[in-house]
Order: sequence, then C-alpha cells, then structure tokens
Amino acid sequence: MSRSLADFYAKRISRIWPLFVVAGIFIFVFVRILPPPSVDSELISFNREQAGFVDLVMTSFFLADFGFRWVDGVFWSILVELKFYFFAGLFAAFFRNRYIEVFCVFAIVLSLIDGILVYVSHPITAGLDAGQWQKSASRILHGVLIANYLPFFALGMALHRGKFDSIFNALLLMACFVFLIAIADDDRFDVRRMALFLLVSASFFVLDHVLFRGGILFWFGRYSYALYLFHQLPGLAIIKELTPVWRINLATIAGFASVVLFAWFFSFLAEWRFRRPLNEWLLSLFRLARLDRVKVSHQTSRPAGMRIMTQPETVPGRAH
Repeated sequence: MSRSLADFYAKRISRIWPLFVVAGIFIFVFVRILPPPSVDSELISFNREQAGFVDLVMTSFFLADFGFRWVDGVFWSILVELKFYFFAGLFAAFFRNRYIEVFCVFAIVLSLIDGILVYVSHPITAGLDAGQWQKSASRILHGVLIANYLPFFALGMALHRGKFDSIFNALLLMACFVFLIAIADDDRFDVRRMALFLLVSASFFVLDHVLFRGGILFWFGRYSYALYLFHQLPGLAIIKELTPVWRINLATIAGFASVVLFAWFFSFLAEWRFRRPLNEWLLSLFRLARLDRVKVSHQTSRPAGMRIMTQPETVPGRAH
C-alpha cells in the first residue's frame, strides 16, 4: 500500500525499470547477431535503422522524447505508462480520495480539446494543412499530456471507482472517439482480420476457463510485461531465419516459443531479483526531494488504469 508520493513512484518504477534495461541490452545485441526483417516502402516503414549505443543508453532512462531511437519500437508505450503514473500520483496527492473522479474529468476535457484540434486541422474539414500552432499543440497534447491515451487509463480507474454514471459514459464515448481517430487514416486496418482475431481470442478464453480454470491466461498475465518487451524484434528475427527451412507456420511457432522462453528467463534473472533493491534505492532518492512527505490516497497502491503492460505484485516462489 502506497502512503506517500515517494512510495507510489518507487513501486511503479522499480516494477518497470530492471527488466526494461535488461531487455534493451539483450535486444541491442541480439539484432546484431540475428537481424530482424526491415521494410521501407510507401505503405509501411518498419525497422529501417537499428538503434546505436547512445540510443540504447539514453532510452534506458526513457529519454526518447529528446530524439533518441528506441532499441525496439514497442518500447514507446512504456514511457506512456510512466507518464500516466506521474499524473496519477500528482492527482492522488492533490485531490486525495477524489482523485479518480477528478482525473476522469481531466481526461475527458483533454480528449475534447484534442478532438476539436483534430477536427479543425484535418484537411477534409479545414481545407488546408495544420498550422504551426496546431502542430505544437498536438505535440504537447500527445507527447507530454498523452491526451490520446488518457480516456483508456481513466476508464480503468472509473471501473475501480465503481460508479457507472455520466462520467463513465463520457469516458467510454471518448475512448471510442480516440479509437476511431486512430484507425480513420490507417489503410492497413483490416476489419475482417480484427474480427477473426477477436473471435479466436474469445474462443481461447472460453476453452482456457473450461479446461484449465484460467490457468493459461494467468500464466501469460504473470509474464505479460516480459512477453511484451521481447515479442517483436527477437520473435520476428527468429521467424525470418527459420522460414526458409521450416516454412512460415513452424517458424512462427518456434518464434513464439522462443519469446516465451526469453520472457520466463529474464523475468527471473532481472525483474523480480532487482525490484526490491531498486525500490529501496528510489525511496531514498525521493526522500531527498521530500516526496515522502506528500501523502496520497491509499487507492493509488493498485492503479486500475488500463495497463499497457502488467505484472502481479507477488513474486513466484516467495511468500508475502
């Protein structure tokens, strides 16, 4: 349970940082030994350039906003989550037991501003390209304030709040709006494939519940953060290497199995091993800034926002 802003921030960062750094170093070396596929065309651009050593160091401290390249493109969302934690901690400190409600209103207001900006600057509605002030406002809204993700985080917090009122309904509508904006100009979005994916996923959840009482889903939830960090470049590199020999289906299975192995191994190697020592070090650091004197609502100990990545508090094999 987090009792101060220092405690809250230390817990959140210590959960994310150790495995993040190790994953970055591993992938940095891995892709130089086994290069993943790259695409550079008019329709899509993927993995055109590898990150350099300076990029690795700087993004290990989440400094990608200053122009450095992530080692793996999927790492961008970790920074978004950290920004959410920063805002959630501040709201909990200033608004205490009302922080969820206030945060939800904050998310709605920023989403509305963002939506209006998108509308007035879109070539179809405005008849011209966005001006410089609109581009600057968009960078602030999306880069600093993560306005395009706040409705999803706030929805989870609203569910934790347990009141399905007008605030919840407004958040739901804003989340739908943000989703539609995200796919509106993306010609690669395939409704049929998305529908098939949702159908297969739903079938898997039902079978897992009937046959294993949710055991498979629980296992993947335990290692979901590690799976997320390792799934893209290492998995694609293995698939690329094995496809000429094993064909795409077997190569995909081998790539998936390798990612699961990486996730399991590095979780025990780094994530749970260094979480507590890092938490203590961060607490000492935050105490120097007197953040331990800033009390927060006890609700912040388990933020219910939509997680981009999750891990349970408990450590396998240890009693709590």
